[in-house]
Amino acid sequence: MNQSQPLRRDFLRYMGTLAAMSAPAMQAAASEKDRITFPPIDARTEKPEKTEPPADPMGERVGIAIVGLGRIAVNEMLPAFAQSKNAKPVALVSGDRAKALKIAHQYNIPESAILDYKDYDKLASMPEVQGVYIALPNGMHAEYTVRAARAGKHVLCEKPMANSVAECQQMIDACKKAGKKLMIAYRSQYEPMDRALVKMVKEKKLGALKEFISVNSQNMGGPQHWRLKRALAGGGALPDIGLYCINAARFLSGEEPNEVIGNTWSTPGDARFKEVEESCQFILRFPSGFMASCSTSYAAHK
Repeated sequence: MNQSQPLRRDFLRYMGTLAAMSAPAMQAAASEKDRITFPPIDARTEKPEKTEPPADPMGERVGIAIVGLGRIAVNEMLPAFAQSKNAKPVALVSGDRAKALKIAHQYNIPESAILDYKDYDKLASMPEVQGVYIALPNGMHAEYTVRAARAGKHVLCEKPMANSVAECQQMIDACKKAGKKLMIAYRSQYEPMDRALVKMVKEKKLGALKEFISVNSQNMGGPQHWRLKRALAGGGALPDIGLYCINAARFLSGEEPNEVIGNTWSTPGDARFKEVEESCQFILRFPSGFMASCSTSYAAHK
């Protein structure tokens, strides 16, 4: 599964998860009295017209600070937030103020709500920010999640969660201590097709699950990208895009794997893969006997 913009926008439709984190007034769904209705235009033989539920008033939408203005934030999440009915971007955190100013003007974010990373903790004094979306390199997820929790903000963090189990636990503990929600930006649980498949599996409409085959690949550019630096990325293709194979198998089956075999490979002499793996092939066995055969690569066509 590729991270296409429409899927990210689907994901944002479910940002009611963040809305539920906020004040009680934000938790209530729009009432029926606010729904716009029209008299019928088609004959009774036609499919009934459906008007979308009303959006939350702008002043009641969950305010989100976007932390990191790379491709995923600028090309996918910010446009999705712009279409969200429950949340809105209200602050930006970036080391590039010129870029942040351009983006702020597009989304009606005041210049006073643009922070540098060194000013990140000032979020604590910004009540308009109820949550943060962390779109930083993987190696920075733990630090900025912990600091967000200390600032009293809920956290939506990009995947993978962090570079180690210990860092993941730090994030969980910090948010629990602060009484704040922590959500990792996996999409499978929210995509209509995936949800429909899970429903069919649970209702035994497909019979017993036996085998799942999944491939996710892309061809990375030059070796200078942070995803090819172990300290920032934690690994190569496996934690970045191979995890979609893992997440899909877990979500479809409702099980956790209890056995795994696999191998990694990097082409000798390819400067891109001096620090991280190029590809990984692995098999997951689940308690029911369900098997997932997966392959992921940073050097194959998307």
